[in-house]
Amino acid sequence: MQQLGNIDFVESQVHRIAAEVDANGSPIKSTFSPPMAPPTVRYHIAQDVKKPLILGEWLINHSDDPALKVLELSLSIRIVQNHSHKTAGLPPPPQTTPLRASA
Repeated sequence: MQQLGNIDFVESQVHRIAAEVDANGSPIKSTFSPPMAPPTVRYHIAQDVKKPLILGEWLINHSDDPALKVLELSLSIRIVQNHSHKTAGLPPPPQTTPLRASA
């Protein structure tokens, strides 16, 4: 029975505090206000004009990149798999997780 009495006491205190806050506002007054940094500090804002990347040109300029060789091989395998499934009248093969480099 002692626990029930404690619960009743705590509930009455919570209701009393809630009523006091409703009547008077929050008893905790904060004077702390974090300083606001200017947008140039909070965000990276480019100073130059945006230059679009043309993917075809980029691929030609980076054709010796080993990652593109792996991508080309992976895409070629998928194209062959999809084509062979279509010609056999089968549904497309399930999508696999792309190859990832070991860490």
